[in-house]
Amino acid sequence: MRLLILALFAFSTVNGLIINNTNKTCDAHSEFDCNGDGKKCVPLDWKCDHVEDCENGRDERNCNYIHECPPGLMACGSGECVAHEFKCDGDQDCSDGADERHCQESESHFINMLQVRHHAMIEHFRRFEDRCDSPRFKCKSGQCISRDLVCDDSEDCLDGDDEAGCFIPHHQMFFSLSNASKPEEDKKEKEPHCQSGYIACPDSSICLPTIFMCDGEEDCEDGSDEKNCNIDDHLDEEDFMTGNIEIIQNCTAQGKFHCQAVDGQLPTCIPMNATCNGIRECPNGDDESMKCSECSTKHCDHSCLNSPHGARCVCQEGYKLDSDGLTCVDEDECAISGHNLCAHFCEDRIGKYVCRCDSGYTLDAEDGHTCRLTRGSHDGRLLVSIGSEIRQMALQDAQGTYTTVQRVSGHGASKSIDYLQKIDKIFMAIAHQNEPQDGELAVADKGVLRVLREKVAGIGHIAVDWIGNNVFFTQKAPAKHIGITVCRIDGLFCRWILQGREAPQTSSTLFGVSTAQQNYRGLAVHPLRGLLVWIDSFMGHNKIMAANMDGTDVRVIVENKLEYPSGLAIDYIRHDVYFGDVEMKIIERVNLDSKHRSVVVSQGVHHPFDLAVFNGFVYWSDWGSESLKAHQIAHHHDHSTTQTLHSYNRFPYGLAVNHSMYQPQSTSNPCQFLNCPWICVIVESQPNIASAKCICPDAYKHSILDNTCVPPNEQERMEIAGNLSHVSAALMAEYCDAGVACKNGGKCEHLKNEHGRVHQIQCQCPEPFDGEFCERFNPELDKLLREREATGALWALVLIALLIVAFVAIVLYLVCVQREATLDAITCARIRVDNMARSAESAAGPIVNKVKNIAGIGGGAEKSPRAGIYQTNVNFVDETHQDQQLPRGDQQRQLFMDSPSSFRNPIYDEVPATATYTQIGTESSGASPISGSGVIRFNSDGLF
Repeated sequence: MRLLILALFAFSTVNGLIINNTNKTCDAHSEFDCNGDGKKCVPLDWKCDHVEDCENGRDERNCNYIHECPPGLMACGSGECVAHEFKCDGDQDCSDGADERHCQESESHFINMLQVRHHAMIEHFRRFEDRCDSPRFKCKSGQCISRDLVCDDSEDCLDGDDEAGCFIPHHQMFFSLSNASKPEEDKKEKEPHCQSGYIACPDSSICLPTIFMCDGEEDCEDGSDEKNCNIDDHLDEEDFMTGNIEIIQNCTAQGKFHCQAVDGQLPTCIPMNATCNGIRECPNGDDESMKCSECSTKHCDHSCLNSPHGARCVCQEGYKLDSDGLTCVDEDECAISGHNLCAHFCEDRIGKYVCRCDSGYTLDAEDGHTCRLTRGSHDGRLLVSIGSEIRQMALQDAQGTYTTVQRVSGHGASKSIDYLQKIDKIFMAIAHQNEPQDGELAVADKGVLRVLREKVAGIGHIAVDWIGNNVFFTQKAPAKHIGITVCRIDGLFCRWILQGREAPQTSSTLFGVSTAQQNYRGLAVHPLRGLLVWIDSFMGHNKIMAANMDGTDVRVIVENKLEYPSGLAIDYIRHDVYFGDVEMKIIERVNLDSKHRSVVVSQGVHHPFDLAVFNGFVYWSDWGSESLKAHQIAHHHDHSTTQTLHSYNRFPYGLAVNHSMYQPQSTSNPCQFLNCPWICVIVESQPNIASAKCICPDAYKHSILDNTCVPPNEQERMEIAGNLSHVSAALMAEYCDAGVACKNGGKCEHLKNEHGRVHQIQCQCPEPFDGEFCERFNPELDKLLREREATGALWALVLIALLIVAFVAIVLYLVCVQREATLDAITCARIRVDNMARSAESAAGPIVNKVKNIAGIGGGAEKSPRAGIYQTNVNFVDETHQDQQLPRGDQQRQLFMDSPSSFRNPIYDEVPATATYTQIGTESSGASPISGSGVIRFNSDGLF
C-alpha cells in the first residue's frame, strides 16, 4: 500500500509538472525544443541517442549517428548500445553514465517510465524507499556500498561522493613521504597503492595481506613475499616495541632498503639502487655502510651487487644462483613460475622460455605472454542476474549491446545462473525470500521460462555439465536434503550425491549468516575431468573441495588462509580454480594439478558473490559496491586495473559466459554409449581420464541381484513425497503432450488439489513396467503376467476338450439311432474331427510349453526377455561403443534437447576444427569392477 501511495503521489506530481511546464521556455544551450514553441523540452544530450524522448519523436529526426544501434536500444556516448528501458532506471549501464544523465531534471521521460514501465516504476520506488542498513553507506544515486569503501582512494559511488572530503590516512602519508626521496627513474615505476594491512608485490599490481608474508607459500609472482624472511637479524628490540616492524616488513616485501629510525621518527624506505652509491640517503647514513665495497673481492659468475648488508651475486634472466653463491646455472622458469609467466602453456629453453597458446587462440606478438581468441570475441556474451531479470552484455575486448534476455518476475529471485551453449538455454536457481522451501530449478529458452523442478528448498548455486547433460545445484536449510544434487537437464530424474551437515541449535553469525549452518558459496563443474568443485563452509571452517560427479572421492583442494571464500570459477585450459575472499578482499586461483596458489586481483575486490573466467579476464559480481567488475589477468610483471562494467542499486548475483569456446567439447562422450535410463554422470576412472557411470535417482534402490534400480513402492513414495522435489506440473504437461513423459505406453495422470487445480502429474504404467516414468521393465511383474496368461491358457484347453467330447457324443448318438442314414455323415465327421484335433494340438502347443516352463518341467535354455523389450540392467562402461548409434535411453533424452522449443545459433556453434581439448576416454575392461558387457556396473554410491 505504501508503494502504491508513492506511485500515485509521483504520478500526480509529474502531471502537475506537465501543466507548469507549459509556462516554461526551453534553454537553447542545454535543452531541445520538442514542438518548436519552447513549451516541451528535453535535455540537449538526449538528442540523437536512438531513444525518442519527445512525444512526436522530433529529437531523433535528421540525426547523423556516430554510433549505430539496433532498434529499441539507446546509443551511449562511449559507444555501447543498451536497452532503452535502462534509461533513467537508477542503474548506470553506459560506461560514461549517459543513461542516467539529466534524469532528475526531465519530467517527460519520467512520465514515459510511469506509463510504459509501471512494473519497473514500482521496483524503482522500492529501491529508493529502502534505506541502506547500517553500517552500509548510501550514495547520492541510491546505491549502497560497504562502509570500508568510503575514503579508500577509489570511487565506488556513481558520483564519487564516497571519496568527497576525505583526508590522507597516516599510512598513506608515510608512503607518500617515502616516495619523495626516490630517484626520478624509480618514480616512473608503477606501484599499487595498498591499504593498511597489505603489502605490494614488486613489479606487480597485487597487494597481499600481511599475514601472507613469510608463511612458507609464495604468493607474489616472483616469490618476494618469502624472501628476506630472516630480517630479525637486522632488527633491534626498539623496532618491535615502537611498532615499526610493519613498515620494515613492507620495505622488505617491496625489495627496498629500510633506513634506521632516528630520534623517534618513522623508518623510511629507499630503493636498493639508491644504496652504496656514495650518497647518503638515510638520515644516519646506514645505506652507505662499510660493506658497500665487498664486490671487489667476490668472484661472481655473472654480476655482483653491493648492498649495505654485504655483496651478493646476481644472475642474468633465465639463470639462477647455485648453492655456492657464485655460479649461475640454467633455471627452469616454467617449473618454478611458469604458471604466472604465460597465459596458457610454458616451454623451457636454455636461458629462456617460450609461451604457447591452446588451439583457437593466438599469442600476442607484443608481449609474448598473453593469448587471445584467434577469431575475436565479437560473438561472446556475459550474462548477469540481478534477481528479477537476466541481462547480457559484450565480453571484454568485444562490442555488443546491453539488454535484458529474460525476466524472472513472479517466480522469485534468480540467485545463480549457468548457460548451456550447444542448446542455447539458460539454467537458473530461483529462490523465494519469504518461502525458501519453494525454490525452483528453471530453464529459459528464447524468453520463455520453464520450471524444471519445484519444491527445491534452500536452492543456492548451480552448474551445468555440458558433456553429460546434467545440472548440479546446492541446497541448504530448510532443505531436508542439505548438500549437492544432480539432475538431468530435462528435469526428470535427480540424485542427492553429497550430504551436508546439520547446524547445532546455538551458533554464532557472520554477515548475518549462521557460521554453523552448512553453506555452499560457490559451485563449478569440470566435465573434461569429471570433477565437481565447491566452497564448503561449516562451523567457521572453510574449504575448497572437489569430488567425482557421482559424489565419490571427495578431497580438499584448499583449506588454509581462507577467511570468507565466496564465488567460484574454473579456467578449463589451465585447469585453475578461481575463488574470492570477502574478508581478505582478494581473488585467488589454485591449480588442480600442481596446487600452485597465487593472488590474481587485489584492487577493487569487496564482496565477490560469483565469478566467471574467460579469454584472459576474470569477472565478478560485487555486493560490496553493488556492481559488476572485470580485471585482465596479468602475466610476467604486467600491470592491470579493475574496471567497473555496471553499477546497480541492488545486489548482482550469478554470472555465466555465452561463447562457443567457453565450453570445449570432448572428442567423445562416455554417456553417449551407456544405456542408462536414469542419470549418467562422468567420473574420473584414471588420472585425467574420465568414464561414464549410471546412478539411481532419489528414492530408488540399487538391486545387486538384478543389477538395476528399483523404484519405491506406493507406501515408500507417500512417505518421502514431502522431502523431495518433483517435476513441475506445467513442464510435465508439455512432456505429456509431446509424448515423452511416460515411457513404454504409460499414461499421464493429473493430480488435483483441494481447489481442483492440477498441482502434479504422474505416470500410470502398464504391466510389466514400473518406475516414476514407466522407464523400467519389471521381471517380477512380467513373471506374474506370464502366470496369469498360462492359467488362462489351461482353461482354454479344458473348454476345447469339452467341446470335442460333446461333439463325439452327438456323433455316436446319431450312429446308434440312424446307422445307415449317417454313414456318409460319419465319414465326413471323422475327417473334420481329425482336423479339429490337429488344430487344437497345434494351437495348444505353445501354451503347454509355457505351463511346463512355469511348473519347471523339462529342460532347455533359460528363457529370453520378451521381444521388443530391453532390460534395465546397466553397465558403467560400454567397451564396444565405437561406430554405434545412440541407444534407446539417449534417444529419449535427446528429445528434450531437440524439442520444438530449442534452437541453435550457428554463430555460437562454430568451434575450430583444429581445436584440441582433454580427451575423455572410457574405463578399460581390466579396471572394471564387474566383468562382461551388456550389464551396467554400480559402484559404491553412498553419500559423503
